[in-house]
Amino acid sequence: MNRFLGWVAWLGQLRKQAIPPHLLLLVICMSGFTWGLGNYLEASQNGGHPQVLTQLQLLEQGAQQSYVQINGTVLADGQLAGEDHTVYLPLLEEANKVVTYVRLPETGQMPQAGVTYQLSGLVSFVNAELEKKLPKDQPGLRFNRNQYLNYGERPAHPRWAVAAMLISLLCSWPLLVTWFSHYLVFQTVALTDGDKPAKKLGKIWASARFFRGKKEKQRFLEAPASLTQKEGEWVLELEGEWQARFDQAHNVKAGTLFLGSQERPALRFDALEKTRGKHQSFVLTFANEAERLLAYQTISNATTP
Repeated sequence: MNRFLGWVAWLGQLRKQAIPPHLLLLVICMSGFTWGLGNYLEASQNGGHPQVLTQLQLLEQGAQQSYVQINGTVLADGQLAGEDHTVYLPLLEEANKVVTYVRLPETGQMPQAGVTYQLSGLVSFVNAELEKKLPKDQPGLRFNRNQYLNYGERPAHPRWAVAAMLISLLCSWPLLVTWFSHYLVFQTVALTDGDKPAKKLGKIWASARFFRGKKEKQRFLEAPASLTQKEGEWVLELEGEWQARFDQAHNVKAGTLFLGSQERPALRFDALEKTRGKHQSFVLTFANEAERLLAYQTISNATTP
């Protein structure tokens, strides 16, 4: 599982002055959940049958659910060309003199002009481009310029709607876990007795919030760093004069950091960062376990490596 979460966390490194990938994927997942929930509720209402409305009700009150049925006579004039090989046909309700447009494919059997039909489908809202094409109200005749009917379309089967909700939730879980953990997938491991520490520290990678001066701050993930001790304080330094300072580490834990294909020996600890005077977590990774053991011993005992 940690290996999988490590690959999910790796997505967080793909951002280059753009929308964070995790945020974009979460929006997609939530859209899928919303679609599934909406379809499930609509399919459950009225036993999956459309809500029967007059065109006047649709015009003045709007649809209480988006799967509806209306009656009307197809007009010979006023047909509009639609997008994606569709047409919009005007449907007149004689009793109230209201016209609602119905969108349907150009192919297949077309409703005949002058014939009264019962048509059902999903209600959609008129966009700006379509609104320009719709006729204005005339004496004794009103046009529904807010909604139109997608003939033949209906909510997804409840089974598919529930499946969409479950899939969306399952996909959201690893995104949320890695996002709120700042893309740090850390697994604690026990240090083995008898292991020998390295003689000196080699290359270190650091994940934490770093500071440049008193105003700038930024969170880094697996950034190459150096660890030194100056005037009784530990100093983690990155390129570009970014640094984090602390004098004592707490809750030092050895483990492994997973990030994409990388599985590096790591240390995780809490410390009071001296630049801003706030506690935060640090994760350091190393090229091998011997260097991790050396860092574990020296940071725990507060002696220079």
